[in-house]
Amino acid sequence: MGILNIIKNIMMNRFIQGQNDRNRAALKFLIDIGFEVSDVRRGLIIMNKINISELARDHEVSAPSLYNTLRGARANGKSKEALSSAPGVDSEEMFPPLNITA
Repeated sequence: MGILNIIKNIMMNRFIQGQNDRNRAALKFLIDIGFEVSDVRRGLIIMNKINISELARDHEVSAPSLYNTLRGARANGKSKEALSSAPGVDSEEMFPPLNITA
């Protein structure tokens, strides 16, 4: 089952009340079962029909900065905040810290 279908099934779950709660549940579940965080972030943006150009304009950041932050190539704080607030999840949930071991 593809990532978008899994997110869609969670989003349609009537037992999880509220869009933001469903987004948080989808994010946590998909990360917990091993999906790449960047793929899950993109899936949430797509499933919530969030327009990156409009989001960039509303939050006064560039669309390329949002795209690069979304895929994990940048760590722009303002972009992280914009991308996490759009589906209504915490920035720390949407952009968990990297587990780097030496």
